[in-house]
Amino acid sequence: MILHFVNGYTIKAKHVYKAAEEHENSKTHQQAISATLQCAMSKDIGSLIDRNLTFKRLKEIEQRRLVLKRLIDIIIVIGRQGLQFRGKEESAHSLNKKGNHGNFLELVLLFADYDSVLRVHLNQCILKSDKNKQNRGRGSLITFMSKSIVNKLIIIIGNSLQNIILNEIKESSIISVMVDSTQDVAVMDQLAIVVRYIIEGNIFERLLKLVVVKDSSGCSFDGAANMKGTYNGLKAHISKNNPDLIYTHCMAHVLNLVITDSSENCLITKNLYGLVEETAVFLSNSHKRMNIWKEQTVKMSISERFVPNKELLMDIAWLGPSKYKEIVNLSFEQLPSNSLNKLSKLAGVDRKTLFVELKQFAEQYSNFSATTRSVYYEHNLRETIDTEDDVADLFNTLYLTMKYVLILPCTLVSCKRAFSKLKILKIKLRSSINQEHLEPLMSLFVEEDLIKFIKKDEIIDQLASSSQELKRLLF
Repeated sequence: MILHFVNGYTIKAKHVYKAAEEHENSKTHQQAISATLQCAMSKDIGSLIDRNLTFKRLKEIEQRRLVLKRLIDIIIVIGRQGLQFRGKEESAHSLNKKGNHGNFLELVLLFADYDSVLRVHLNQCILKSDKNKQNRGRGSLITFMSKSIVNKLIIIIGNSLQNIILNEIKESSIISVMVDSTQDVAVMDQLAIVVRYIIEGNIFERLLKLVVVKDSSGCSFDGAANMKGTYNGLKAHISKNNPDLIYTHCMAHVLNLVITDSSENCLITKNLYGLVEETAVFLSNSHKRMNIWKEQTVKMSISERFVPNKELLMDIAWLGPSKYKEIVNLSFEQLPSNSLNKLSKLAGVDRKTLFVELKQFAEQYSNFSATTRSVYYEHNLRETIDTEDDVADLFNTLYLTMKYVLILPCTLVSCKRAFSKLKILKIKLRSSINQEHLEPLMSLFVEEDLIKFIKKDEIIDQLASSSQELKRLLF
């Protein structure tokens, strides 16, 4: 009956509705409608073929991006652990043979045993590489596992981590900078730049940059003239743009200097410093070295070595709970004329407003303290955010001042930790590593808690934009 509508047939009037309904629900009619609509949209058979090819290409692009996401995860794992990437046999056609393929390719092979996407990609690369290995020249096989692609991904990931830190710095608005340098295994002077800032009440110290210093002068100890020098030190140069710069001497090194100077008259402890005698011999063998040593250290007393921030430290002492009982009984007129001047100027707040809010806070401190403790014990520390926000709203000037004080660094511990990881990362076997690759690897190794904010799709997009061929394969 259905074919009668196709070939032509005269039906009786009483059966026309039933016959039409059966025909409309038939497979033949549905196929005819689909063909008609496709023809109306495409006009010719060529466009139908192009549509199928386009769909196939999109599926291939999706598979390649899935493969890259897995490779990015492997790169992040190796970078976070500070391991080496390269091996001795890294060609695709050697992956089905025993050999030292390096940590990266060995992990790819391991993951391929459990992941179908990576396994299919790996098998295709090995098969194509076997066919092309007899050809001379650079070749055109893109496996996404070559050293050039891996290096590009490492740099892009490092830039992504750096952008995350820069965005946090913009949100914080005020920062402190910690600078220190060390000599690596390749006898290069590596300068670590660490920034300290506050986000949502939490203090962070992040490694922002690792720079090779090609020309430096002065002594190498912390607190040296090339850092705190009044006329030509780093502090002096930065102070030209920021007169309110506060230079703090690392408290860990201050303690070391105090212990050293306090043990000068102790014969027992002198015996522990055999290295000091060797250093003295080294310096005395050269009159130039000895003159530099005398100019930089011998003529300096222990008080001259430390940065004079006495006025600021005295102002900060007023913010401590131990001073609250005294503040409650003071009026602004009774406040010593030299108190809170330096701190209010540096924090950019009014001195009188700061004192008024500090006094009000001191009067209510016991209530705030009890509320914070009860909330902490009942829930957890994160639950105190509401209380903190209330304090910030009620005592805005005091809050800004406290935030400024917390920004000031006391030690260079973060720089030293970065140097410790640098010694693990850049060993003798990797002494020739390029600085362009070393810096992002250090970011992965040091700032591993930021890895969760990395967006793989953005990394793949940046990789695709690096060449026309990669753009064709990934877009």
